[in-house]
Amino acid sequence: KRNADLCVSLGIPFGFYWYSYALDEQGAAREAQHMIDAIDAYKDKYTDFAPHSYELTSDGLAECLNCGDVCAILFEGSGTQEDPFKISTAKDLFNLAEVVNNKDTNKLYSECYYVQTADIDLQNEKFTPIGIRLVDGLEAGLSFFGSYNGQYHTIKNLYVERNVKFAGLFGSVKGSGIIENLIVEGKVVSSGPSAGGIIGEICNGGAIIRNCAFIGDVTSSSYAVGGVVGYLWL
Repeated sequence: KRNADLCVSLGIPFGFYWYSYALDEQGAAREAQHMIDAIDAYKDKYTDFAPHSYELTSDGLAECLNCGDVCAILFEGSGTQEDPFKISTAKDLFNLAEVVNNKDTNKLYSECYYVQTADIDLQNEKFTPIGIRLVDGLEAGLSFFGSYNGQYHTIKNLYVERNVKFAGLFGSVKGSGIIENLIVEGKVVSSGPSAGGIIGEICNGGAIIRNCAFIGDVTSSSYAVGGVVGYLWL
């Protein structure tokens, strides 16, 4: 803190570098979370610091992201078809929405493989759809192109409230995106088009939803509203 305060007073740009000695993915994830917690305490005080880097000693685990937000290992797994990211908690889902909806991290996470490993309760906390596609009404390419396999688990107490397009657990799923084997319970409220319980829109051909069910309410004052998918655009 003393060094950071001195840099601020002298107008010197600074950042954070964290070197991990973790021996496995679980240890790396714990250290990454420790880094996030350490930096979060200073976000409001130091708003102009340089990008953060997180580096691991193990091959295949190294990550050094040149972006303005804190980026580290968020999920267990590597995001490949053989070793998908594991989603097991509400925090995991909120993190997934955050990285897919961020232009700096979308490419890193939007085309990955994910599996849900447990039932998840979102406790009716307001949820931003995974893949909002638009920013300030303009095309930003922030859709979900990856694979999400619920493994027949349930996400309950979903609550989405939107006044723009693409409302649902997933907002926009495009191209190679696959959502499968998932049950969602909750409520989706929108004043814009393309509202669905699980997906707001499927567009640009090729995206798939299968073996999924939604239990709850989907309402919108606009068009293209569905229980599972709001708008299918091929």
